[in-house]
Amino acid sequence: QTLFDEGLEVRPRQGIWSLFADGMEGCTLRLLRPQDYSEPLRLLCGELEEFWTSPFGANAYLTPPNAQGFAPHYDDVDVFICQVSGRKHWEVYSSSNEDDALPRFSSPDFSSEDLKGHKKILDVELCEGDMLYLPRGTIHKANCTDSPSLHITLSTSQRWTWTDFLAESMIPILSSISHSHLFLRSSLPVGSLAYMGIAQSTTRSRSMIRDRTRFQKEFRKAMRVFTDNFTLDQAVDLFSRRFYAERCGALANEPQAPSLQLHTVSLFTRIRQSARHAARLVLDDDGELPLLISHVGRASRELSAPLLQQTCTPVEAEAINYIFSAFPSAVRVASIPLETPQDRLDLADALIELGIVVVVQSEE
Repeated sequence: QTLFDEGLEVRPRQGIWSLFADGMEGCTLRLLRPQDYSEPLRLLCGELEEFWTSPFGANAYLTPPNAQGFAPHYDDVDVFICQVSGRKHWEVYSSSNEDDALPRFSSPDFSSEDLKGHKKILDVELCEGDMLYLPRGTIHKANCTDSPSLHITLSTSQRWTWTDFLAESMIPILSSISHSHLFLRSSLPVGSLAYMGIAQSTTRSRSMIRDRTRFQKEFRKAMRVFTDNFTLDQAVDLFSRRFYAERCGALANEPQAPSLQLHTVSLFTRIRQSARHAARLVLDDDGELPLLISHVGRASRELSAPLLQQTCTPVEAEAINYIFSAFPSAVRVASIPLETPQDRLDLADALIELGIVVVVQSEE
């Protein structure tokens, strides 16, 4: 039952606490995205995202004594369970076979009968300060002991598999390649549905076998054109946009209001990227002009904030890459490879205002 939806209260708070306090139904209170209300937690998510280079999320769960929050299930994310207060008893079960391991989608609830086909691999009670790691797809259930329990889950790797990487990057790249390769834009052979398909794969008709052979040859040619022009780094750059669009954490050096930060920048000022993954240089959708993408500076509770994107010239991109490549070291503004001193100062000011670059040391 959803008691709060998109920040709008849909039930009086007294009613919510009564469901928790009287224990009538043993209701667990779940707070979605607690990092939006806790700066230390948001900073923790940011540090984890910097290390994992995949988006992190968080939830907080408050369970009354002697209650169970959820039925047994598995999640579509890797989860770190951090016991903040009280105690909670956890049971963890293995997958029944390799085909069920590392699922891309969460499971429905398991019944006691369903669990009989799974081996219990962990039976443990978490106390305040303990942490439990559950890989994606691990079946688990938890029961509160004789006191209330509060734990926070930190999760990652949602839709962050090779399957997702291939699905999200291949189609845009294929579309880009087809613009410059006539063969990929040519129509499929006429009547191909009459001789291609599982039902036609065992045909003994000579004409159908001849047509199938021709189709297979053209398919292999199309695949060669694709693989010969496919760039893995471009695919990673395409996939990385989701990381910057979805990451929820803050960076330790991220200013709360970048536009209000005032710096007197000179050619002797030393600057560096605020964090390794504060921003990234990629190509635009057409694969031509450089694009600077970042999540820095978005309001923490602006859940639908768009990905920050700044177009730049190839020369500017080279200069920005010079700064980024030096991380964690700083560079002097005077050393930025741009034509004039004013160009160097303007770029440094712009990156500082965006919160992507910070001043390390300033000298007159």
